[in-house]
Amino acid sequence: YRLEVPVEVLNMPDAEWHVPADEAGERPETFEALLVPGKDEAGGLALAASVLRFINEACNKPPPSGPGGHLWYREAPSARVPEGVPTNTAMISMRIGGYVDDEWLVTGLLLDFSRLHPDLCIRLQDQDGEFLLIEAADDLPTWIRPEDAVNRVWLCNGHLHIVPLEIQSPGGPPDDSPHAAFVSVEQATATVRDPNIPTQASARLESTA
Repeated sequence: YRLEVPVEVLNMPDAEWHVPADEAGERPETFEALLVPGKDEAGGLALAASVLRFINEACNKPPPSGPGGHLWYREAPSARVPEGVPTNTAMISMRIGGYVDDEWLVTGLLLDFSRLHPDLCIRLQDQDGEFLLIEAADDLPTWIRPEDAVNRVWLCNGHLHIVPLEIQSPGGPPDDSPHAAFVSVEQATATVRDPNIPTQASARLESTA
């Protein structure tokens, strides 16, 4: 599958969007990236189209600077404007069909994209949750547990950021878990952008994630 900007997906209301049914017997494995722009950056449809064009151009760069046209194992990334999160955000999604190389390719490109938009925060998840933390499990702070990691792991300005546990939002998590230290997307991204709160992961953690 070669990547093209899917305008019909970009214009689809989030309530009508769903991951297409997998082939019979295929494990549903999905990659998602939530993009939250800064207050002075374009968001919504403009952000979704911009990031897809960036991925498209990077994947089609001729060698040696690029692969000269990447073929996606299951499907190319698509974008939409999600509901239930702060306005002006965008969501990148794709089925990976167990082929994690596509997941890591898009992760690396989103990290590059974040360097061009210093206030943009990007949250990555797959069917296993916060997969960056899974890769770096041996180097994580001791307080991080799966139930506490929701909305705490972000890419911003070319780096991995982890929102400290003491940053919490009122109201509790959506699932009412008594053990989860909940932080909203709004508060988490504001914390990542706050130069007075250290959130950038250590060099060792970034290298293993």
